[in-house]
Amino acid sequence: MMNAVTSAWFSTYGVSLRAGRDVTDGDTAQAQPVAIVNETLAREFFPGRSPLGAELDDSSTNTRRTIVGVVGDVVYGSRRDRIVCTAYMPLAQSAGLGQGLPRTSLQISLRAVGGELTPVIRGVGAVLGQVDPKLSFTFRIVGDRVRAALSQERLVAVLSSFFGALAAILAGLGLYGLTSYGISRRETEIGVRLALGSSTSGIVRLVCSQTVSLVALGILMGVGASLWLSQFVAALLYDVRPRDPMTMVSSAAALMIVAIIAAWLPARRAILINPADLLRRN
Repeated sequence: MMNAVTSAWFSTYGVSLRAGRDVTDGDTAQAQPVAIVNETLAREFFPGRSPLGAELDDSSTNTRRTIVGVVGDVVYGSRRDRIVCTAYMPLAQSAGLGQGLPRTSLQISLRAVGGELTPVIRGVGAVLGQVDPKLSFTFRIVGDRVRAALSQERLVAVLSSFFGALAAILAGLGLYGLTSYGISRRETEIGVRLALGSSTSGIVRLVCSQTVSLVALGILMGVGASLWLSQFVAALLYDVRPRDPMTMVSSAAALMIVAIIAAWLPARRAILINPADLLRRN
């Protein structure tokens, strides 16, 4: 892909210059044809060496351009798109303008530092109207385009967070109910243990350890299943690897915390059992 740019275009968009130089005002139609390439093109066509000074064929102008700079990779559409090999040439040397022919459209990029954008847009529109009242133009804020490009990722993130939180709540309620039922079935045993001198902390550990053991086994099985199923949801992920270790560790820790809380609540009720009342009742 070949793009035509002017000087300071890269700094306007925050694209870093890796090697060589930027486009300058001296890169006119009469000057030597030059080009700047992105890192992907440099790695693919010039592996292990610098592309500076090499020549690049430009089919749009039927010229050979000398590579004078290397810049970082840029995403033009979706973040999901693969980075393609991209070259940039001076606008004055591009097809049409460099040959004295009119261009049908141009994109002017502006960077406003602080303040409101409305006065800047009005000022630029007024200047363009003075240049040619017949010009038609529209303004598109880069931030709006970025938010639109990330709308799908945000929707997936919100839905995933909602259903993940719902699943954690349901899992906690299920563990709480299961632990409470188990304690109700073992009230006599717990009462006997307390009557024989067992500490309350020991009863809590006994109840919680059984629940946590079951949850730990479920987490191990879930991690194994997620490692296999992650290949099917890789296309829905954004800026995270399908098998990201930090994500799995944090998810397992969150589930374990839910399990401990769900087990501790009924265990706390168990230590309040009066052994004498329980033994009289039975």
